[in-house]
Amino acid sequence: ERPFPCPQCGRCFSSRPNLIAHAKAHAGARPFACQQCGRGFSRKSHLDRHQAVHTGTRPHACAQCGKRFSSKTNLARHQAVHTGHRPYICTQCGKSFSRKTHLLRH
Repeated sequence: ERPFPCPQCGRCFSSRPNLIAHAKAHAGARPFACQQCGRGFSRKSHLDRHQAVHTGTRPHACAQCGKRFSSKTNLARHQAVHTGHRPYICTQCGKSFSRKTHLLRH
């Protein structure tokens, strides 16, 4: 259950603290800066995830092929290669895509 909607974008959150942290991103607040490149983040967890860009850490492995990823999100995106899951469908021609960005580029 996610009873805390953001008044600016409508995204819903499971707790008020998560909504407040999200609202800071709308305000442009990025108090967590990467010491390597200077990129700022609204949450420390986002900075921590970003650090893998610099360290090369890839703790998430695909059970099917062994390919490794720096984040769970990237691993999940990759797994569409094995499942064939293509939920993004072009309304003009019917072609389907595994990623929304690929559909938009099409």
